[in-house]
Amino acid sequence: MTVAWVLLVPLLFHGSWATFTTGTCTGSFGSTPSSSYSGSSTKNSVTLILDMSPPADTAYQINYGTAASELVSGPVFGPQTWTSSVESLEPCTYYNFEVYSTCALRSETVSAPTGAGDADASGVILSDPTTTGFTYGGFRTKGCSSVSGCYDSYMAYAICNCNALLSTLETPVPQGAFTTQITPGCPYELSFESRCQGIGGAGDSHGQSLCTVPDTVDMSGIAFSAVAPTSFQVSGMAMNSGCYSRVDATAACSSPGTGTSRLVSITDLTAARAFSGLTPGCHYTVQACAACTADYGTETGACSTSRTQCTQPDAVNGYTTEEIDVNVVTFRGITVASGFYDKLRVSALLQPGQVAGCPIASLTLESVNPGDEVTFTGANILSPGCYYCFSFTAFCDTLSSSAPFVKCTCTEPLAPVGLAAVGATKSSVDLSWTPNNPAPTRYRVKLSSEPTFTILDVNSVYTYPGLNPSNSYTFDLQACLECPSSPAKTFCSSSSQVTSTTVPGDADISIGTRTTTSLEVNLATDPVSTVDRWEITYKQDGTSVEIDVSTTASFIFLDSLVPGTKYDITATPYFNGKAGVPMTLQDECTIPASADASGVSFSAISTTSLGFSGLAVTTGNYQSWSVTAECAGGDTVTQVVNGPATSGVLSGLTPGCLYTLDVLAQCGSEEGASATSSAQCTQPEDVIGHSLPAANTASSFKVTSLSVDSGLFDNIAVVASTTQVHCTPSPITANSGTTTEVTFTTLTEGCRYSFQLKASCGALESATARTFDKCVVPEATTATASSPTVSSVGLTLNVDSGSATHFTVSYSPADNTGATSLADVPVDGLAEVATVTDLAPGSCYDVVVTAMCDSMPSPTPANLNICPLAELTCGNGVDTYSVEAPSQQCDGVNHCPGDATDESVGCDSCVTGSFRCHDNTPKSPAATPFFGIFVACIPQAKVCDGNNDCGDFSDEEYCSKTKTSTYTEFVCESDDTALETISTGGNLVCDGYNDC
Repeated sequence: MTVAWVLLVPLLFHGSWATFTTGTCTGSFGSTPSSSYSGSSTKNSVTLILDMSPPADTAYQINYGTAASELVSGPVFGPQTWTSSVESLEPCTYYNFEVYSTCALRSETVSAPTGAGDADASGVILSDPTTTGFTYGGFRTKGCSSVSGCYDSYMAYAICNCNALLSTLETPVPQGAFTTQITPGCPYELSFESRCQGIGGAGDSHGQSLCTVPDTVDMSGIAFSAVAPTSFQVSGMAMNSGCYSRVDATAACSSPGTGTSRLVSITDLTAARAFSGLTPGCHYTVQACAACTADYGTETGACSTSRTQCTQPDAVNGYTTEEIDVNVVTFRGITVASGFYDKLRVSALLQPGQVAGCPIASLTLESVNPGDEVTFTGANILSPGCYYCFSFTAFCDTLSSSAPFVKCTCTEPLAPVGLAAVGATKSSVDLSWTPNNPAPTRYRVKLSSEPTFTILDVNSVYTYPGLNPSNSYTFDLQACLECPSSPAKTFCSSSSQVTSTTVPGDADISIGTRTTTSLEVNLATDPVSTVDRWEITYKQDGTSVEIDVSTTASFIFLDSLVPGTKYDITATPYFNGKAGVPMTLQDECTIPASADASGVSFSAISTTSLGFSGLAVTTGNYQSWSVTAECAGGDTVTQVVNGPATSGVLSGLTPGCLYTLDVLAQCGSEEGASATSSAQCTQPEDVIGHSLPAANTASSFKVTSLSVDSGLFDNIAVVASTTQVHCTPSPITANSGTTTEVTFTTLTEGCRYSFQLKASCGALESATARTFDKCVVPEATTATASSPTVSSVGLTLNVDSGSATHFTVSYSPADNTGATSLADVPVDGLAEVATVTDLAPGSCYDVVVTAMCDSMPSPTPANLNICPLAELTCGNGVDTYSVEAPSQQCDGVNHCPGDATDESVGCDSCVTGSFRCHDNTPKSPAATPFFGIFVACIPQAKVCDGNNDCGDFSDEEYCSKTKTSTYTEFVCESDDTALETISTGGNLVCDGYNDC
């Protein structure tokens, strides 16, 4: 039986197998295990493979130990066990294994090593990459601090990620350098293995990649395609060897200027790559640099440069200046839309059928360097006066711009030939010349002394206008070609010249100073020109007078003429025997003589017109009259009266205005000295307006704001008249003069006046008078009461002065319970009377009396109190009496004979002029009272008369011991000062006031 003991190793690490052979165990005890043996190791185990055929019941035992140590009991193989491993061994150590056969009762001993420890690549550092290698360091074995007992060598494995090529390196130390079998530009990944006696431990990968430096790019097969002004494509690049992550290609412009550079990254050199954003017309080279990118960064190889390639030039877009002559054209400052160019090609192609007479031809020129001017001249001469289109193409090497720039223009035509002056007038010269070939579009001409040309629509003749007579002129004539270019442009030739002279100008005469008997003739020409002789003719009454004036004077006088007469005058200028156009002045007047207005008279006068007659001049003739009517403060009207009339009518005048006529004789526009007529008024218009101030009084009664319908006036007369009694005799007149108001100072108060208003100018009055009636304010009203009865009171009415048309009377009870008015009382005499009736007996009334002039009241009415007689009943109940209530009760007068009750009953006070007794109580010595009974009131005259009239002696107290017989004095006891009683106002004694 064969027993195998097997250990599996990692994928990248392969240990060596140890093999030996043991004998065959035969018989019942088995065979000796010595036929053959092979084994494999790990860092802590050895696998034995035994080639034995023991019986089924045979068992084996393995004892093991290091070469210098005692064997220890190992595993026991039971029946049918083929493989076994011895584990928990020390790494990188030789062990002795004794295989003991139980059947043979004997053993076989072999030696085998364990493998190295596990690799640890966590501290590895890769560095110093080149195109052919790189270095590494920092490798170690896990769990080992030194080489002894862990490993005896290292194995490094480097694999290229771009081609999967594996490079290996075995070193006795933990660092090394890969220098062979290395691919340029490849990102390498490394793994490591520790080894012992050729047996490796578990491997470990570094985990980060490192690029070798790429090789150069092979640019020999580069190809450029799809070339445009700003782009092209590149293909055909390859790596000289090795790999790359990308190729950085830069297209850079080297000439003729500094253009735009563009960088592109190429990851696949087998595909075409486009460059864009380039500068047109620029010589580009492509520089390619291969790069490899890995975890350790990017490594860039040496750069390679391609051959030169132009971008397509941009189109020509113009030039700065052009110079065009008869057959020479120069373009300067030619530019392209953008970018550069090496050279320019300019072709000139004559446009057939554009200009008649031009030969058909084409020319091509090339510039040497950019910006050079291009001139068509010499051998490359163009035809004059022809239309060419110039095509501009830019080149960079052999590449041309996609579309040519085309500029069409014309060469200048030839100057006209055969120019001559063939005629002249005072203001023009006739020119003639031979037509050009090729024929220009038109010609133009100007005076050599002036800047502006006149365009001619003729081919060989022209009359130049607007010249001055008697002057020499030089003319410039040019042929012009309207070039059908865009924009259109006109090309003109150099000038041909000719000189000619105009004839004298037309006569231009005028009249200067005029008098009544002469005319000054001003001599001139139009336009101004030189004149050496004048011929002058004038006609008077059909007779022609001719004067030949050989002078350059500017005027001549015609004398001995008739005032106010028309003349026809003709003047002809001459210069060098050539006559200019004559001029005739017709109806030129001398000034008329002075007017004579002494015989002017007026007729048919109205408000707006004056008829006049009697116009005359002192001598000579006249053609018409100018008659001007002037009014101070009004308007001025002028009337023209055609001769031979001497009269007329001026209309449109101002009414009421005093006019004088200013008269002068006329002949054409000439006027003689004026004369002034006498003055005459137009009739005034009627008065249409006035105002009356509210403050008018009899002594100052104004009529204001006087106005007429239109026009003016000298005066407005206002006449006031009345037929009312007591009023100032009328009529009374007030005049305004030129003002607008009048004032009356002698009118009578309270009178109604009729007013009449008329305007006047001189002796003329307005046709119709304006009239109105107006009252003057009455004076203060006076009124007195008389003849009272128990139901009526008589009134006497008057005013302080003047008059009134009537009185108004109103009355009301004193307690204001209602007013009553009488009918108006008309004024017929000096004083009027009225009676107020239906009064209540014994009641008093307030009466208001107002003097009126129509509706105008007196500003001061009369106010009075009236009382009808009161009918009283005496104390006996039978007798009655009438008194002026209430003043006759308790007035000290007994109206009730027998009982005097009107002086005792209810007399708490006495009326003025009576004395009130103190208490009506009889006093001793007894006396008979004044009324026979004791009363409250007695007459004032009974006081201090020595009689006890009151019955209580109160009327005799404080009376003087000595009195006059008339009792007119009272002597005060204190100082005997005599008090004289008031004869009209009552006694001072016992009047209720302390006069002592």
